Amino acid sequence: MGIRSCDGCSQYVRVKMLHLIFLASICAYSAAYELNLHVSEVNTSLHELPRFWTNTGFCPMGRITNNDISNFLLSNDVKTNLALIGALPNNGISRVRIHWLLELIKFVRLDSGRVPVYDFSQLDRFLDTMVQANLSVGFELMGNPNGMFNLKHISSGALWEDLVFSIGRRYKIRYGANTLKTWQFETWNEPDLKTYNLLNFTITDYLDYIKMIRRGLDAVGRTANDTHFELSGPAGLFKNISHHPLCWGVLKYCNENNSCPFDRMTFHRKGTGHSAAEIVEGGMALMKTIQTEFPKLKDIKFSNNEADPIAGWSTPRPFQSDVRYAAMLVNTIFQHWSAKLNTEVFRHLDSISHDNAFLSYHPHEFDQRTLFARFQMNLTTPPHTQFIQKPVYVALGLLGNLAEFASDVTTVKDLDISYLFTRNHHKTPLYSAIVIVANARKKRIEFDLTISLPKLAKGENVASIVEVIEADITDPVKIWKFHGSPAYPNASLRQIMRDNQGPMLLNSTIWKLSKNPEEPPNLKLHLSLKAPSIELLRVCSSLNPLPAKPTNVRIEQVNPSEVLIFWNDLYQRERCIKTYEVYFKECNGSEWIFVSKKHHVPFLSYHYQPENGKTCGDYMVRGVDLFTRFGPYSKVASIG
Repeated sequence: MGIRSCDGCSQYVRVKMLHLIFLASICAYSAAYELNLHVSEVNTSLHELPRFWTNTGFCPMGRITNNDISNFLLSNDVKTNLALIGALPNNGISRVRIHWLLELIKFVRLDSGRVPVYDFSQLDRFLDTMVQANLSVGFELMGNPNGMFNLKHISSGALWEDLVFSIGRRYKIRYGANTLKTWQFETWNEPDLKTYNLLNFTITDYLDYIKMIRRGLDAVGRTANDTHFELSGPAGLFKNISHHPLCWGVLKYCNENNSCPFDRMTFHRKGTGHSAAEIVEGGMALMKTIQTEFPKLKDIKFSNNEADPIAGWSTPRPFQSDVRYAAMLVNTIFQHWSAKLNTEVFRHLDSISHDNAFLSYHPHEFDQRTLFARFQMNLTTPPHTQFIQKPVYVALGLLGNLAEFASDVTTVKDLDISYLFTRNHHKTPLYSAIVIVANARKKRIEFDLTISLPKLAKGENVASIVEVIEADITDPVKIWKFHGSPAYPNASLRQIMRDNQGPMLLNSTIWKLSKNPEEPPNLKLHLSLKAPSIELLRVCSSLNPLPAKPTNVRIEQVNPSEVLIFWNDLYQRERCIKTYEVYFKECNGSEWIFVSKKHHVPFLSYHYQPENGKTCGDYMVRGVDLFTRFGPYSKVASIG
């Protein structure tokens, strides 16, 4: 097979001058601080690290009608958004929680036996998109399909039980019980708010609704070898009890009865935009109140499903456009992990979620609480959409590389940094990942990091990689604003923004270490961080397996001269992948071109924008690890 590099392809400078200045500062600066990590010692204090942060959510735009909800959720923009969300390594985002999914179902009629008949075709299409993107569904059971719950001659409770059973049975058959079990079914979102409570639930209605949902899920379980499908709720704000009687009322019901319909209690606690600490402190205060008032709920697992810095996703805020939001999100994760380890009240924390899967719109492409900047290119023929990764998305991708066991979070006040040390089980070949967050008080932070490794086996080598998201360098919004914040950025500007969307590969080294048993091997690195920034350091043993073969390569045509390439990869507990290589062969061509040669491609997608505009042809992908070992090529995917 003939393969050549893409030397003739159009490439745009990745802010080269900034990059050179950055590297020069690393070489010239003398560190005044030193950090030491001893892998063998810290291993005794590690805890299994559940991936409790890999959740996001959004609400469809428009009115709460089948027409508006279906037009939005079945749009190409939502499909691309979800595909990109699912393209983070190791399920960096694993679940998407979505309002008003029931509005995709059409209630047709009651048949002669008074059994409801539904049209699931729109919901099928949307859930197929979710499954194709390798995403689990946060399925909020809220909505009123074609007004079915307004029927006067049939119990709404019986309708709820039938609807939930019909949903569960259908998608158990369509996707399998194992897939369905990963979904998180949840009761009506924030039912005490009139903007959501369209059925005007009383407390009696609401309790009946929840009980019937539980019965419907149990009935599905009996068709799947008695599988238990979990129910979460009440997804409440839990403000003053006089204004929020439904959420408080169902907890009172659970406390006074021998059984509770919920497997997981969910609430919403956001900050006011000042710090990550506000979010965890708000959650802890609420849980202390709940556990005091309702002692039977002390051991139920719980989740903060909207652990966002501040309410109002669409309100433009400059910090949401750049590394500041990414750093706040990682700090939010850090503080919840520390609280889970160190406080009794947070011992049963199951997960947190961030509502940032929305689609931004003009003129606030970057400043809204989203994972991507969306540019609606309405002047092209046909119109199309361009997505640029924001630092918050990249940060979640980096966190997907964390190992199975973690220490508590360490804060170094002198440097204004926090870091989390993770590694795999000590009986498997070494893999460690350390994520460092430099906060915003200092412009440049310098320190030496020494990592003491366990004794190496004969023939074992070690490699490391440092990736960073940093202010002014991995900062596409700054580039966009420098060019006048155009509503329709041209191809050249879009490529420059993508070249700088991150993460930046700062260092990749195969270490030559002493094999003398009297001299334990050490890794010594000098780190220079411009706050705010997020840095991921991975250390990997050569005894870990080679990259796996990428699967399910698929091509999405962005416009006639650009494509998005997606692929899947195995979940890897020891993620020693450095990058992916993307190859292209033109229609009727014979040569494979290495089109991603000049790009660091750490995630499971690649936007290809060739200078000659020719995208018709074949595509394939392979992984490369930290030792420059190549995995097998994927199967070829083609587009005409």
